[in-house]
Amino acid sequence: MVFGKRIPSHPRDLQAVAGEQHSSSPSAPRGKKQRETGTWAAASFLYPITGAEFQAAISLTINLVPYLAGTMHHSISESTKITNNFTGTCYILTVVGGFFADSYLGTYWTIAGGSVITALGLGLLTFTAAYQGLRPAECTPTATTHCSGAGVRDMAPLYVALYTIALGTGAVRPNTAAIGADQFDGSSDIEKEQGVRFFVWFYFFTNLGLLVAFTLGVYIQDNVGRGWGYGFSLALYLVAVLTFFLGSSRFRHKPPSGSFLTRIAQVVVASLRKLRLTIPDDTSELYNAALPGSDYLHHTSSFRFLDRAAIISATDREELQACETPTRWRLCCVTQVEESKRILQMLPIWATTAVVSIVFSQLSTFTVSQGSTLDRRLGSHFTVPSPSLNSIVVLVTLITAPIYDAIFVPFVRRYTHHPYGFSTLQRLGASITFAIVAMAIAALVEGRRIQDVRRLHLQQTPLGTFVLPMKMWWLVPQYVVSAMMELTLFISQYQFFYHEASDGTRSIASSFTYSASAMGYYLSTVLVDVTNRATRHQKGGSWLTGNLNDGGLEKFYWLLAVVLACDLVVFLVCSRLYTYKYDWYHEDVQQMPDCNGDSDFEGALSSPRPDVARAWELQ
Repeated sequence: MVFGKRIPSHPRDLQAVAGEQHSSSPSAPRGKKQRETGTWAAASFLYPITGAEFQAAISLTINLVPYLAGTMHHSISESTKITNNFTGTCYILTVVGGFFADSYLGTYWTIAGGSVITALGLGLLTFTAAYQGLRPAECTPTATTHCSGAGVRDMAPLYVALYTIALGTGAVRPNTAAIGADQFDGSSDIEKEQGVRFFVWFYFFTNLGLLVAFTLGVYIQDNVGRGWGYGFSLALYLVAVLTFFLGSSRFRHKPPSGSFLTRIAQVVVASLRKLRLTIPDDTSELYNAALPGSDYLHHTSSFRFLDRAAIISATDREELQACETPTRWRLCCVTQVEESKRILQMLPIWATTAVVSIVFSQLSTFTVSQGSTLDRRLGSHFTVPSPSLNSIVVLVTLITAPIYDAIFVPFVRRYTHHPYGFSTLQRLGASITFAIVAMAIAALVEGRRIQDVRRLHLQQTPLGTFVLPMKMWWLVPQYVVSAMMELTLFISQYQFFYHEASDGTRSIASSFTYSASAMGYYLSTVLVDVTNRATRHQKGGSWLTGNLNDGGLEKFYWLLAVVLACDLVVFLVCSRLYTYKYDWYHEDVQQMPDCNGDSDFEGALSSPRPDVARAWELQ
């Protein structure tokens, strides 16, 4: 199966993959400032804030359902909805953070501002959890009694703290990935090879933060106190922010390129103004200058109606010959048109990979509730907190990520000749397959759990008030498969969205990884609501209300497996139709005349005529 097509590149030897520099294409001369900044020395200052930010967010999210249900006395379904909405908002705001970084502030200052906002949110959250006046009276539910949920007075400060954290997270999360990848110069063969590995280790340190959250963070919250647990996250985050600022002089800064939304609007308007013009068969007749702040992009055959924006009309020709600057609202260069096409082409891939994140929603909500009923004893004196079971996913990824980078990718590369081993779209397809398997295993395990519940006649007993003889190890298979899904999904998304975007949209494109997760969490909320409404008249009530001991969760997991299978089919179609950008790994960056019109007119009218080839045929 062909996963995407690409514009052909100028073939080059793969020796750079092994760390050797090509004599046939020497790196561009590099000044003293360039040599003293960037590369791993700069990227190392980003890893602490990446790990600490995820540690703070996940230690909050993973234990939020037990906190809302146990301390604030909301139902499991309502607590899950609040958690999913908060997590989804954290991810969706990364689009806003990426937009401001690309357009106005740059990645560095967006991270700086976002880190301060996040710290303020964590401080407020610590206060709300520690102050007893902001929680309802203690109450223990039974099979016959119900506890009233927290009111507006108790929930309002919590909501303010949560969404302040979400706002800061939206600014920090996508831009740490973007500024990190920017530290590796694409014109240097050595740095280009290092850049291939950056996202693997970025993902590794992300999971290192998750491991701290699932173990130490959760332990402090459950055994010392919520306030102490959130205070620990705040202290860790402040140390990481200080480390980030200490590395300021080592970073390579990419200036903002202006609003990409304006550039897309210019392409649309220019296309509409030239509806009556015929798109030339020879693409060299299009206005082929370069876009300031962006490398040259080859013309592609997708979304051909937008090519009208680059048609040189008689009026445009007169202006160019007179060396006048053409207005982009009437004439756009091919690179600007292709930048818009890239965003449009990536949207179907973004949407289909977003569905995969419904698995993460289950792991942090319903699976935690499942785990609270299992025998989680290790020895005679220690019981594993239910939220900490998610650390299995983290441990598996921490072990496999270095193996993936050092052994798996080089081995596969020998046969595929692709710098990543398998192409990004191939690995994204594999992640959806892992997601289907994970949900099928989860359904089978839940069916086994329900057998014990019914055998012991515990159907009406609230979660958290009983422990089944079923061991927690039953959850390990679904966690392991979920870890493989996460490994293939996130690394592939980081690489795909960053490298497929134009230079002026890489922060916003990096946010696509997180906004896809956001849509997955929102989709999970919608599916929970729709499922409950559709099944409310069944015997025993809705599948996902009450105490989850009537078998509804097992059916819901099977439903998710079917949804993911349908998503895989759609993804395969979208990936088959996708056209890759030029081969960034092997092809030298092409410098073209200035798109503003201060350029040689003849140079703006010539370019290579691309065909298409398989995505992994890079030799």
